[in-house]
Formats: sequence, C-alpha cells, structure tokens
Amino acid sequence: MEKYCVEFLESVKTCDNYETAKLEKDKIIDDINNGVYDNEETPFDFLNSFLNPDMEITKEEIRSNAISSITVTKKMYTASGILKRIINLDKDGKELNYERLIIIDDIPINLKNKDDVVYIDGGMICHVCPFFDIPLQLSICICPNGDILHRGWDWINISNWNSYLHTISKKNEVLVTEEMKNTVGGLFSGRIKFEGFKLAVGGTVQEICPIDIAEEEKKS
Repeated sequence: MEKYCVEFLESVKTCDNYETAKLEKDKIIDDINNGVYDNEETPFDFLNSFLNPDMEITKEEIRSNAISSITVTKKMYTASGILKRIINLDKDGKELNYERLIIIDDIPINLKNKDDVVYIDGGMICHVCPFFDIPLQLSICICPNGDILHRGWDWINISNWNSYLHTISKKNEVLVTEEMKNTVGGLFSGRIKFEGFKLAVGGTVQEICPIDIAEEEKKS
C-alpha cells in the first residue's frame, strides 16, 4: 500500500496517488506566488534575515525559498499498515533515493532497495539467493502478523550461496502465528510472491513454522 505526502511548513497533505499529490503541490505553489503567505511570519523570513542581516530580501526570494521547501514523499506500508519505507520524490515524481541498478534475467534489481523498518519482535529473519548460481542474497523478515519486510540485498561468498529460503533466527525468538503460517505456506506454494519473486522455502524455515500442505492446497 502506498500513500503520497505533500509537506509545507507545518501542513501535511496525504494523497492516494502521485497525480493528486502533484495537484496539491501545484496549489501550494500558486498560493505562494499569489501572496497568500506574504503577510504571515514564516521560517523563511527569519532564516533570510539571519543569513543576510544587512541585505534587503525581496518578496520573490522569500517565495522562491518557500517553493523550494515543499517536499513530496512516497510512504509505503505493509498489508497491516506498518510504515516500512519513506521515499523522497523529485519534481517529476521520480525517486531521489540513491539507486544501484543491475539487470539479472531481464529483471532490474535495485541493490539499495530495503525497508526503513527491517525487524518486528517475534519475526523470522530469512535469507535466499533467488538467482541461480549468482551469490546475490536477499534478506527478509517474516513478521508474526504475516507481513514481509525487505532487509536488503548483499553480495556474499559463493560458498554460502543457497537458492532456498533459510532462517538464522532461533526457534525461541520467533512468535509463530496463523498469519505467519499463512505467509510461509503461501511462499512455499507460490501463492505469495515477494516483490515479484517466488522464494523456495527451505527446511530451517519449515522447522520453526511448519506448513500445512493440505490447507495450502485449498488456498492455492
């Protein structure tokens, strides 16, 4: 789930899509240029007078600084509503976060892609190399509420390469719930994919969170 937020001064407008957010930003810019904020004391007045105490700051300069301060961000949430990532957007709606893209099997992989929240208490931390014979490891956290958090990509030693999803969590650290079982079962059958990837579930994950094969067959 995604939301787009437009922030100016102490105001935050939340929108369902980028097009609506852009309209909100354009409205704020129009208000600034039409002098709506000219008679209000804003942080820009103070900042400009502080930086240039002996210079006369024009109204146009203050308006320009105000427009530059407007930010648009994309906020990404898990299915249960946990805010997991905030992405800054430029004036055209493109991501400002630094990207390192590679192409594997015609799939673009952003090596800097990860959530801001990478662990929830009781979650199961797992690793997998989803591309055959390529030691690029994906790390995720399967949460007790069934959400999956993206912990990032990393190049590893070829001797540690494994194409099955395995966990480094201890059994007493993981809170196994029906929601977690549903997610693990869905990954196992392919009913659930993580960001487009089908992850083969390994034995260490199944030891902590057993899969009900018969139940999964009904769901898938």
